[in-house]
Amino acid sequence: MKIATDINKINFDSIPIEFFWNINNQRKGHTDKLVFSFIDINSCRKVQRNLIKETSQFTIETIENSVFTNKQKN
Repeated sequence: MKIATDINKINFDSIPIEFFWNINNQRKGHTDKLVFSFIDINSCRKVQRNLIKETSQFTIETIENSVFTNKQKN
């Protein structure tokens, strides 16, 4: 299964639970716990600031682009 790299293009409803189970099995022996977490970044200003400050993957532009449009919400 190919997963889109653009978070706005991912349809989480279409990802079968087996996808996450397979990731878990691949990590077996390398980690004690595997946690998938999803948040609405736009409602958490402190998280936004920390992501921008502490990582190179996030900028204000990437966070702004992560907002779902009304069409994507429905």
